[in-house]
Amino acid sequence: MAAAGVVLVTLQVLAPDGAVGDATYLGALGLASLVGWVAAVRCRGQERRAWIMMALGISLSAAADLTYSVIYWTRGVEPDVSVADPLWIASYAALGLGVFRLTPGRENARGPDVDAIIDSLVAAIVALLVVWEVALEDMVTDSSTSILARATWSAYPVLDVVLLALVVRLALLHHRNRSASVLLVGAGIASWLAADLGYLVVTAEGALVWLDVGWMVASLLLALAIVARRHEPLSSAPALTDQPVRERMWFVMIPLLAPVAIDLRSHMDHTESEPLALGTATVALVALACIRGHRLLRAAERAREAVHVSETHYRALAAHSSDAVVVLDRDHRVVEASGNLARLVGQDTSTVLGESGPEALACVDCDTLRSYLDSVRSTPGGVAEHEIEVRHTDGDRRWLSTRMVNLLDDPAVAGIVVNLHDVTDRRRAQDELAHQAFHDSLTGLANHALFTDRIEQTLRRTARTGTTATVLYLDVDGFKSVNDRLGHDAGDTVLREVADRLRATVRSADTVARLGGDEFAMLIEADHVEAGEARTTAERILQVLSIPVDVGGQLIAISASIGLATGDAGSSAASLLRHADIAMYRAKADGKARIVVFDEQMGAEAGHLVRIEADLPGVVERGELELHYQPVLELATGRLAGFEALVRWQHPELGLLSPDRFIPACEATGQIVPIGRWILETACASGARWRDAGDGPPPLTMAVNLSAVQLSTDQVVDDVRQALDRSGLDPGLLVLEITETGLVADPVAATTRLRALHELGVRLAIDDFGTGYSSLSYLRQFPIDILKIDRSFVDTITADDELPPIIRGLLDLARTLDLDIIAEGIESDVQHEGLRREACAMGQGFLFSRPLPAPDVDRLLANRAQTSEPARSS
Repeated sequence: MAAAGVVLVTLQVLAPDGAVGDATYLGALGLASLVGWVAAVRCRGQERRAWIMMALGISLSAAADLTYSVIYWTRGVEPDVSVADPLWIASYAALGLGVFRLTPGRENARGPDVDAIIDSLVAAIVALLVVWEVALEDMVTDSSTSILARATWSAYPVLDVVLLALVVRLALLHHRNRSASVLLVGAGIASWLAADLGYLVVTAEGALVWLDVGWMVASLLLALAIVARRHEPLSSAPALTDQPVRERMWFVMIPLLAPVAIDLRSHMDHTESEPLALGTATVALVALACIRGHRLLRAAERAREAVHVSETHYRALAAHSSDAVVVLDRDHRVVEASGNLARLVGQDTSTVLGESGPEALACVDCDTLRSYLDSVRSTPGGVAEHEIEVRHTDGDRRWLSTRMVNLLDDPAVAGIVVNLHDVTDRRRAQDELAHQAFHDSLTGLANHALFTDRIEQTLRRTARTGTTATVLYLDVDGFKSVNDRLGHDAGDTVLREVADRLRATVRSADTVARLGGDEFAMLIEADHVEAGEARTTAERILQVLSIPVDVGGQLIAISASIGLATGDAGSSAASLLRHADIAMYRAKADGKARIVVFDEQMGAEAGHLVRIEADLPGVVERGELELHYQPVLELATGRLAGFEALVRWQHPELGLLSPDRFIPACEATGQIVPIGRWILETACASGARWRDAGDGPPPLTMAVNLSAVQLSTDQVVDDVRQALDRSGLDPGLLVLEITETGLVADPVAATTRLRALHELGVRLAIDDFGTGYSSLSYLRQFPIDILKIDRSFVDTITADDELPPIIRGLLDLARTLDLDIIAEGIESDVQHEGLRREACAMGQGFLFSRPLPAPDVDRLLANRAQTSEPARSS
């Protein structure tokens, strides 16, 4: 369209007269009308009607020009007034209405914009005064023409004035707006008004062609405005903004000079101006200026009041906030500090002003804080968040979360704003959870995860320094008999004593860990440690362990079997532990209470692991898997609540294998998927068979562990649905247990699949809850129903008094989140009683029963059906 318009305008300039001139002029108007209508009807949003009115105005103007041309062609003379005039007048009305409707947002939101109306009236009065002086006065008073002609001709400049006022209003309401559609509307209307004004004042015949060009360009620009709005996204609709007070005040005051300028012009031309018109215009402009000035002053006063109220509000919030705010200058000196600083670090505000920020905050590592501040200072507007440790004046160390913002270039602040928030409790809770995650709760020694990490670090140093890493793997001989004869409390006493003796035997730089049950390990790093020297260390350990342990006045003789393995730069933590473990089992097989050093022959025997991986395919089809079921009891009543299904492998040559012997291999080879599917179907079938065989309603539940590998597959939801359909088990009785490791691998995919499983009606539990860093975030992210407290936490219950804080915290958390909670690994009456007293709903462990084969479960249920007392099985 733009190219066609340029061509038509160019032809009009080159050949303005005759058929070519008429054709190009009417062609441009017709093109603008057609394009305007096509674009307007396709517009969307609340401005659609405004653009339709614009298209209508262009069309009415084109129809009026065509009508006028037809009259001229047929009569040969230009009529003073014709049927074309109503069409032209209607085009002004349509264009004016369209411009008016372009700004409905502010009008609808808070009523008419009085300020915009006043400014529009000012523009209209000035324009009307100028038009009156230039042409309108002579036109109205010309008695040589008919009243109809004078009224019609006078209507055009008046309508121009109205249209000008509407354009001014549009410009004011869209101040600083860069929308192409609004800019084109303004340019189009300006061209229209310029042509109209030129028609009133221009008398030269040759200049009339430029008036036609002005109307052509106006129509084309308005059509382009509609097209531009059609292609602008709805979100880019012109935003209504307020002009600064100074700009709008000048806009009102400058027009007061118009009457003076007109009177001065009349004086210089030795003509007389109309005093009534000048006086009326002057009075109107002065009145509008006074009203506008009053409104601007009121607006400024309201703005100051709003700023004061806002400042008071935020000062009150800051005064009662638990946070503190410190402002530092470019040299990190304190220039302002809130009163809450005294609570956080014990420093009074008046005493820290002018001091160095790091020293004023009493930070433990001031150099690190200075580096943080230097980094923020180098970036204007930069923001950084860190946590720093500070020394309170009472001697306590605290952790503060800091948010630093560089506002040095902001004249209102001119400093680095540091917001301080006390996160000491959270850091201590994190440290406690981290300690629980990497330390054994019973002995305080490193656990398997921490020990493995220490081995990896040592092996990396070995590659650089030439030192060696030696692992001693220790298992307490006959420990099971201690538990069976004297109970688990006595067993825990023995384990703690073993840990203390091991800790006292090795060097402080060495690492001692409890890997689980009665298994311990030691990591020894030294220069040129030979196997013989390591054996000396192991013999010293055997010697200190040979001293009987006093348990409640009864001496208990203990011994240990130790496997020893030395690694080099090519070793890994897993291989070193595996070698030491293999050697330890050889020591037990050779008669216990002895030391065995790993050799290559033992490595060949470790081929059993390879044999396990090789035999895994087809294990389901061969019928070598079986499930054992560990009862879950209500701790308050002893009522049987359900079972947890645990898989076992009856290997033809290696015997009955526990899950830890083959499940890792299943996950590594992908065999866990078919095996997990079999476990689900078998457990659901057993659950459906036993659902009503408990002590009474509600029916018994069935818990099944879901591997991280299973959770990562797309078919896990279909596997669960199929197992439920085939067994007929109520989905609400199936509990799927997922470890935190299974959730960390891919949290997004895990969320999707867990929600799909939850929609089936099954219940979801986090197993070993509390042993990972992200437990609390999981409770928010995943649809969890049950928390299972890890046995490492249960092991901390060692006395009849209050439960450890971590246990009570987990129980309170479950109640707050309306989650069921199960404690696992209950092995003593003290643990049972403590959990029951704190209203832990359910539990499981060797105190109640070991995992039982299905036939034993049938007998257990039959026995419980005959007695109301809770039965315990070993």
